[in-house]
Formats: sequence, structure tokens, C-alpha cells
Amino acid sequence: MLNLDIPGILSTILVLTLSLSTHEYAHGRVAYALGDDTAAQAGRLTLNPLAHLDPLGALAFLIARIGWAKPVPVNYSKLTKAKSPKQGVMLVSLAGPVSNLIIAFVAAFLFNLLRVVAALVAVNSQSMSPGMVQFFRFLYDLFLTFYFSNIGLAIFNLLPLPPLDGSKILAFFLPDRAFLWLARYERYIGLAMLALFIFAGSYMGRVLSWLATPFNYVLMLPWSSLADWLIRRIMV
Repeated sequence: MLNLDIPGILSTILVLTLSLSTHEYAHGRVAYALGDDTAAQAGRLTLNPLAHLDPLGALAFLIARIGWAKPVPVNYSKLTKAKSPKQGVMLVSLAGPVSNLIIAFVAAFLFNLLRVVAALVAVNSQSMSPGMVQFFRFLYDLFLTFYFSNIGLAIFNLLPLPPLDGSKILAFFLPDRAFLWLARYERYIGLAMLALFIFAGSYMGRVLSWLATPFNYVLMLPWSSLADWLIRRIMV
């Protein structure tokens, strides 16, 4: 008999739908603000997951916590409100990872707020019912899944490798000649990157984990330290 973790599966699906949809919506929203209505015309300027989810990317997210959605269509020639085409491309590309970092920041806050609330409940009631313990455990896991998954999505997409957002952000700082070369060979570099993840996935996982360290210091540690201090005060 299969021992399915139904709450875990549901929380992962919730994280998947909200995180990837917000990522693509952010791309479209910034492009719209800069003058390109392509995403809006295609019905992609929405947080509705059905408009954004890619089946293969969703499966990869469920298995490895690293996935992707259908790219939001952007006509870079319409980004007339940007100072330059390169700046427009950079701002649109940066919007997706930044949206994931914002979600991670909020998830870190809610996780540590829940720790403080649990300490207050434990002190005032002396003990918690099994149902209350399960409820808190579900929320703990949910917020941590939101946090780590969005950190992973942000870092993965910030890698300066085509076709990831990071390559377009990097292109902003490159000379025009290098920018055009990168655009010309984006498809081939992307295929090489895919092969790298397939054949050296464990090593890439270690690299992503290492790259997450500074984000943890900025996004999680302040809330965690504050929650630890409050819990010590509550328990006195």
C-alpha cells in the first residue's frame, strides 16, 4: 500500500502554482510597464496558474524543486519606456527572480512568526492537542517549502546561462557585440546547459546550495534571530 504524503503533495502543488505563476506574471507586468502589451494581448498578464504552467516544467519542479513555466511573450522592440533596449531586456528579465525572492522573504517572515505563535500557544495552554500540533507542522512545512523553493527558483534563473534570466541580465553589462553573439547562440548554449544539468546534476545542486548561503543570511537570518529572541522572552 502506498504511503502518500497528501499534505506534502498539496503544499508542493500550491507552491508550484503560485511561485511559477508569480514569476511569469512579474515578467509580463514589468514589460507592460515599459510599453509592451504582448503578454496582456496573449492573456498572460494574470496570476492564473493555468495560463503559465508548462507540464514538463511542473513535473521537474515536483521532482527536483527546480522547474519552469511557459515563458511570457515579450516584444523587446516595444519596450520604449526603457532608456535602451538592453536596459528593457534586463529589467524584464530581473523581474521574475526578484518576485521569487520577495515570496521567499515573506515566507521566512511567516515561518518565524508561526514559531513565535506556537511558543505563545504552548506557554498559555501548557500543551497542544494532536490536531493543533499537526496544523502547526503543516504550516511549518508549507512556509519552508515556499522559502526554499523560491530561493532555488531565483538562484537557478539568475545563472548567467541562456536561456535563463541571468543571461539576459548579464547581457546588459556586455558590449553590444558580445550581446549580439549571446543572442545568436542562445539556443545552443541552452542545450549545453541542459546537458550539464542532466549529466552533472548532483554537482550543480551543490553549487546552487552554496549560492543560496548569502540569500539565507539576508532573507531568513534576521527573522530567525528576532523569533529566537522573542521565544526566549516568552519562555522565561
